[in-house]
Amino acid sequence: VLVRSSVFDDSLVCDIMTFPCNIDFTSIARRAASLAMELSTSISRPESVADFFSLRYRRKDHFHSWVDSGIGTCQYRRSRRGWENGEFSWSACRGFSPFDGMQKKRQRPTPMCPRHVPIAVVAIYKAATTSLIDWVSNMETASLEAVEVIGTLTDCICSGDVSRAFDDTTNASVAHTVALHLVRPLLPYLDPLPGAIDRNPELEQVSRQLMPLLGSCVDIWLPAIYCPSCCVAVQHPQRMLVSIVRNPFSRFVSGYKWLKGDPGRFAEFVEAFHQHWLTDRLSVTHPDTVAGERFHLDFDWGTGWGPGRSWLYTAELYHFRAGFLELRDGFSSIAPFKRNISTLESNEFLGLKVHLIHLESLGREWPSLLQTLCTRFSFCRPLPSILRLNAGRRQEVDFVWKPETATLIQEMFAQDFALFGYRDTPEDLSPIRPNMITLDL
Repeated sequence: VLVRSSVFDDSLVCDIMTFPCNIDFTSIARRAASLAMELSTSISRPESVADFFSLRYRRKDHFHSWVDSGIGTCQYRRSRRGWENGEFSWSACRGFSPFDGMQKKRQRPTPMCPRHVPIAVVAIYKAATTSLIDWVSNMETASLEAVEVIGTLTDCICSGDVSRAFDDTTNASVAHTVALHLVRPLLPYLDPLPGAIDRNPELEQVSRQLMPLLGSCVDIWLPAIYCPSCCVAVQHPQRMLVSIVRNPFSRFVSGYKWLKGDPGRFAEFVEAFHQHWLTDRLSVTHPDTVAGERFHLDFDWGTGWGPGRSWLYTAELYHFRAGFLELRDGFSSIAPFKRNISTLESNEFLGLKVHLIHLESLGREWPSLLQTLCTRFSFCRPLPSILRLNAGRRQEVDFVWKPETATLIQEMFAQDFALFGYRDTPEDLSPIRPNMITLDL
């Protein structure tokens, strides 16, 4: 599909020149137009506008298969030094978005699959999630370019004044407003399709389908079509399946800390959660089965601690779910077996081999992953470095444990301890063998 380049030059430059900054607007407009041209020519030809959106902007990868834009929600966060030093912190492949979805059930997650690198990556909650998302997303040139274009214009409007994060006239964020200029060049692509909007549509009208409304002076929610890509639900035999695992003791503590729990009540929280695991195991292991999207938790958080409620959103339960189950859900959509079937039966074979790196020995094991990618998948080019983002000091020692606390966690995460190779004591969190694991799912 070809997009007429003449559509871009005048109207896009004119629109962007309304921004109150001394920057090269013509250059910015042409970069946005070039990005849209590249994406438009690679998208699978839809039959209608509705089909265009339902296909999630499906496009060919370089390995004879297909990728798409997942649920269309991906975030990039600015660092103090600028946009170029920021990080991708939310992936469109995760199954739900944080602003639409703490109360909603998660759609089936799919692996993160860069178009030009033969890997398929699933991130487990509280196991270097942001690091993996950022690592994979940095392989997507179009996404990085979109961040730079939107970031430049966002800085132009904000000018260091975070109070200007929202546009009072449209009730949309500044980042959303400037991102519309990346969306506009895609509109001519929709013109010849049945059900297309008028030739001169209101940008706000089409933006409701192309992108979310959130963002600020310090973060960007990219238009869906520019999100780093996800694997379509077909087999991807040319890709190496990858994830990072973490000691279940550390994951459970991290999830509790994320809820702002009182360190002195950690042992009681484990006991309360374990009791629910005994009496209502399906809700704990498969949060999407919880009725009403709220999981009642019989636990006293204490004054000033916790989320301030006697229940958890189903989305919050995933922080305390077995990593093995997260891997199954994340990779099941591309499995030879059970690709389009519920994964409640956790012991059924998916026919996949997944390569796992222990977070605790990431530096030692990472070269093995790159070597396997080169020797088995014939991809030997350099990749972005993986950074330990959101990594703090060792936190397990700050929390109060009772003699039985470790036993209860070990009982709930027995599969993870056995399959990922961790010891049964929180006093030594390192893996028994600090080597990359190849796991049959």
